[in-house]
Parts: sequence; structure tokens; C-alpha cells
Amino acid sequence: MGAVERRHKQIIEVGLSVLSHSKLPQQFWEDAFLMATYIINRLPTPILNKKSPYEIVYRHTPDYHFLKVFGCMLALSSTI
Repeated sequence: MGAVERRHKQIIEVGLSVLSHSKLPQQFWEDAFLMATYIINRLPTPILNKKSPYEIVYRHTPDYHFLKVFGCMLALSSTI
């Protein structure tokens, strides 16, 4: 399995996990997968010397302070 296939598998696994954990209906799968991609791109990885892909591209550390639990009412109310 190549690097692209592994990354795709990781996105699917994280997306399905957050959707299942949030107990939201399947209609939110797109949001779950977008969130999974967003988070994965901001997580440090040993392959990049403990830097995130975001950090490599934008040359500064990502801000984690505004993150909310996927599907929580607080996150939903802030987007409405």
C-alpha cells in the first residue's frame, strides 16, 4: 500500500470514527470527513520531524484553541 492509499485510509477511519462517536446521522458524513482532513493536516507527524503538514506549508504552528468536539451543540451554534 502506497502513501496516498494509507492517507486515504486514515481519512476514512477518522471520518467514520468521529461520525460514529458523535452519534449524528449519516447525512453528516461530508462534514465528518472534512473535519477529519482538517485535523489530520494539523497533527504533528514523525515523518515531518514532529511538524504538521500545515506547519510545513504555512511556516507557523496551527492554532488549536478554537477547536470544538465534532457534533457538539456549542460548535453547531457558533456556525449558525
